[in-house]
Amino acid sequence: RGLMTRLFDGDMFGFAPPLIITEDEVDEMVDIFGGAVEAVRTGKDEQ
Repeated sequence: RGLMTRLFDGDMFGFAPPLIITEDEVDEMVDIFGGAVEAVRTGKDEQ
């Protein structure tokens, strides 16, 4: 999906956005992550 994340100890994720990012790009990042979580939750990958 093109989103870079890091998994930390426990149940925490870290994101690696560029140093300069717009509000629209943050919204897109959250949408991509939400879609990935939903795909794992339901077992359906609808990219």
